[in-house]
Amino acid sequence: QFCFSHLQKLMRTQNYRGITLWATSFLEEISDLFAGAKRNENNIVERVVKYINENFEKEIRLKELSQTIYLNPEYFSRLFKKEVGCTYVEYLTRIRIEAAKKYLANPSLTISEIARKVGYQDANYFSKVFKKVVGISPSEFRKLALCQ
Repeated sequence: QFCFSHLQKLMRTQNYRGITLWATSFLEEISDLFAGAKRNENNIVERVVKYINENFEKEIRLKELSQTIYLNPEYFSRLFKKEVGCTYVEYLTRIRIEAAKKYLANPSLTISEIARKVGYQDANYFSKVFKKVVGISPSEFRKLALCQ
């Protein structure tokens, strides 16, 4: 429909000035369409980031998330990294570890309980990820946090 109406307008032009005006109008509309698509992509990433921030304790798989927003997982991964500056998995991990740091200040929670609260079912895997990100184990972090 968009192209057809523009072709009709072009066919009705009778001089160079008319063609120039048509081309300018056509390119402005194309530019607006691309800008709208870009805003939509930004909005999608913002919604996904908000969802992750609010649901990090759940199992959030890239494939299922991509399907819910009707995007190819590979395309979504590239888009996410471009907009956020890190991969989807890196972002989810960062959010989970930051939440875990807060929980570790509570001595009544075990490491296993904290792992489950932040989305890890396996406490050993959680400890491994935590140490990789933070540089020390959750137990060491807790000791430091409780001393302060």
